[in-house]
Amino acid sequence: AHPKVSLGQIAEAKEMEGDVYWQQGQRDQARARYQEVFELHPSDASDREAQAKLATLALDSAEVQDKLKQVFISQVSPQLKITLLHEVIQEMPAWGLPYYLIGRQLHFEQDYAPANRYLLKAAAFGLPQQSLAIENARLIGINSYRLEQYGQAIQQFQRMAADSLLPLGVINDAKDWIERCEWRMGKPIHK
Repeated sequence: AHPKVSLGQIAEAKEMEGDVYWQQGQRDQARARYQEVFELHPSDASDREAQAKLATLALDSAEVQDKLKQVFISQVSPQLKITLLHEVIQEMPAWGLPYYLIGRQLHFEQDYAPANRYLLKAAAFGLPQQSLAIENARLIGINSYRLEQYGQAIQQFQRMAADSLLPLGVINDAKDWIERCEWRMGKPIHK
């Protein structure tokens, strides 16, 4: 409520409130706070986090929700997170979110080939929100670039650049990655 507080700080406080409510088993209150975070749009990363939490809270399975709660808001090791996500996959094998979360974690660990295997499955099964799908596609392209699979990276980024429904920043970022790939391949850069 302070007049000099930033939008990001407000969103962070609301997300923390949501996390506390979720830990206490008050899912409706947690859902309301995450929805408020998403409506503030403080950043793409915050939007994705809020959407992933909202998608989780919309599930019917309390057991799956509890496992994902540990992934999202408990201080557990990356290895335990991946183990929990594999357990979620065993219970819900056609749900894209746990594949995305594993792929994202592996991407951050710079384990690009396994990351892409999970991210491609997430894309095949679909993700609950557009911002998650955009980030998933972006990570597939970046991982392909890091693996020196420039042709595959270009194809991924060309699909993103050609999608006029995506935000202009996403389209321009995809075009930048295409140029990077072409430069690495020694090809002339087309604008």
